[in-house]
Amino acid sequence: MTHPVATPQAFSITVQPSGRVFAATADESILAAGIRQGIGLPYGCKDGACGSCKCKKLEGMVFHGPHQSKALSEEEEAAGLVLTCCAMPLTDVVLESRQVTDESAFPIKKMPSRVTTLEKVSDDVMVIKLQLPANDTLRYHPGQYIEFILRDGARRSYSMANAPHTGPAVELHIRHMPGGKFT
Repeated sequence: MTHPVATPQAFSITVQPSGRVFAATADESILAAGIRQGIGLPYGCKDGACGSCKCKKLEGMVFHGPHQSKALSEEEEAAGLVLTCCAMPLTDVVLESRQVTDESAFPIKKMPSRVTTLEKVSDDVMVIKLQLPANDTLRYHPGQYIEFILRDGARRSYSMANAPHTGPAVELHIRHMPGGKFT
């Protein structure tokens, strides 16, 4: 005899003023659900540390997973702000985020790159310059980032320190994190 496996309930997430709607289950963050469905919500660390994904909750209830108070204080949470990277829906939710984009506006591209320079600028920060393929253009938009896919499939995201269309290379400033998997 087999027992049915319960699937987590799905909730509707609406982003205003764009009107974009997507589904999120109670066991995934709103940001992860949006990314999975091509909704371009703003974010940085995806870990509740930076606050880049913070937006106003207009309706509904969420549960916040672990996050740093500098990213979302108790006062901000009480005022209806949420971190989409660690907020999981408890009901249908309506958010206000003016930065939402359509996935087709900035399609994700996998591009090979070559490290051209490594410059240690402090005890724990390295400036890395990457050369992108000459025959492939990068449509740059402020806030874009680069995601490295490691051999084991893990991913690490880094913001660009320059606008790649202004020079021959993409520049990254990466801080060494003791025990970090990538740095």
